[in-house]
Amino acid sequence: MSESQLKLFDGDEMVVKANDLVRAKANWTRLEHRVVGMMISQLDKEDEAFTPQRIYIKDLMELSGTNYGALYERAEAICSKLLKQEVYIRDEVDGKRRYRGYSPIVMCEYVEGDGCIVAQFNEAMKPFLLQLKKRFTMYRLQNFMQLTSQHSMRMYELLKMRSDLRHLRITVDELRAILSCEHSYSRFSDFKRKVIDKTQKEIAEKTDIIFKYQVERKGQTPTHIRFIIEDENEEQPRMPKTTNGAKNDSDRSKNGSNKRSGELSAPKIDIYALVLNELTQEEIDKHSEQEIRDLIEEKYEEAKEMEKSEVNRATLVQSRTLSELRDK
Repeated sequence: MSESQLKLFDGDEMVVKANDLVRAKANWTRLEHRVVGMMISQLDKEDEAFTPQRIYIKDLMELSGTNYGALYERAEAICSKLLKQEVYIRDEVDGKRRYRGYSPIVMCEYVEGDGCIVAQFNEAMKPFLLQLKKRFTMYRLQNFMQLTSQHSMRMYELLKMRSDLRHLRITVDELRAILSCEHSYSRFSDFKRKVIDKTQKEIAEKTDIIFKYQVERKGQTPTHIRFIIEDENEEQPRMPKTTNGAKNDSDRSKNGSNKRSGELSAPKIDIYALVLNELTQEEIDKHSEQEIRDLIEEKYEEAKEMEKSEVNRATLVQSRTLSELRDK
């Protein structure tokens, strides 16, 4: 087989998956994440069923920039582990929390001398990988492959899910679950230093985004983390002020707002960002972006008659918008 036939990847492939899958719990190794990422990048998103995906070990090593050494000899064991891996998805149906478990890979084989792994997704994964029309995340395979930590890989996916909105607010417990740290780093200071800060550094060095964050506390207990996400070539992000009275751990700038052009009619305060900053991902998934923007516009028109101060007006709009969204 020729060199050109062996190489299926050039690094520009895109990984596309449903947001529910991004937020799922999957305690996989770095290698397993890479193999599955390469499989997803080969899918035709308009397909109605899965077909076997071929992953050449040579491509796997080149894309990750890693020499796995005895990977060829370990291929059989890798197939065995992939077949045993599971993913757990939590969502909500009719106001009730739902928990589902899946085995993503239904077939995996390695033929000695072929230099590739052939695997196929379980048909139960179709809602998360095929014919996605909304609430999905897309990122460049190369950015994901060169990350060297499982934590960085999962954090990168999570932040890319919200990179268009620039904000992510998530509970500490959910973040621990997504990063498979529920039973490690019991002290939050260790979790912050050894996981969040390390992923922040690696993601900034190797991918297309950067992030900053704040820790919200109730008393002395960390409850939520707010992430501000920016493209790597854009101006450094600024953290919006906290408006819910929560205490924050932050070494971030306290000056300025996270203003973007074309946001509503208030030139200095990005009310949309303020609203998003208070919503969890679960709350955002219940509403479309247009629905949120329309509601903000409606509340802004009402507030113009009640508040002369732009700051007070923005705070009122934020409060009323959040209240109505959460009552729906």
